[in-house]
Amino acid sequence: AIVLDQWNPNVATGLASAGLPAMILPKNARNYTIPARELEARLKAGGLVHTGNPIARWMVSNAVVSRRVDGSLLPKKESPMSPNKIDFVDALLEALSQALGPDADESAYSDGHGLMVV
Repeated sequence: AIVLDQWNPNVATGLASAGLPAMILPKNARNYTIPARELEARLKAGGLVHTGNPIARWMVSNAVVSRRVDGSLLPKKESPMSPNKIDFVDALLEALSQALGPDADESAYSDGHGLMVV
């Protein structure tokens, strides 16, 4: 699937009209918690290989994690009006949510999925 955020639905509509599997994944804790936990587990286990992209490095450095009382996770900017972008983090979690599949649950995240290169 081609996963997009909700900020430009025209792109998803255009891709879907062209027969491509485009979908919008709203950015909320319900959609992001499981892939965020998977990413965190891979980071802790050394299962993430960073290719050194300076823009990706900058965007990751701008992200903070909102850990909520209910256990959910959501990446955010340090402040809502910050000019610093975190789009790479959002895109990575959107892609990971699709890789884990629609039936992923709390047991989906682990360190046993091998390396992920970003």
